[in-house]
Amino acid sequence: MRFEEYIKKNNLQKISDSRDDWQFEVSLLVTEARLYAGLTQAQLAKRMKTQQPSIARVESGKVLPSLDFLHKLAKAVGTELVLPRLAFMDKKEIPKPSRRSKIMLKSLA
Repeated sequence: MRFEEYIKKNNLQKISDSRDDWQFEVSLLVTEARLYAGLTQAQLAKRMKTQQPSIARVESGKVLPSLDFLHKLAKAVGTELVLPRLAFMDKKEIPKPSRRSKIMLKSLA
């Protein structure tokens, strides 16, 4: 089944504002990757050396996966994980650090 068909069949929509929304987006990303590879949840779990219920929990949006999980997912479907970017990174002008950031950076030095 193609991802677009899965979305229609399950009456889902992509959204991306609140924490719940991006958690939902991540669940769709995992489902899309699995369907792209033509795998069942059980087959994907086997490739990732995990259990099928783990895949189901992530795909349902009940659990937010770790970066390690996403890295294993990428490997299992034959691709690589591209780390996300923060919105300000795409702007030409880098914002000045806040007072709190300066204090935190000093404490790390």
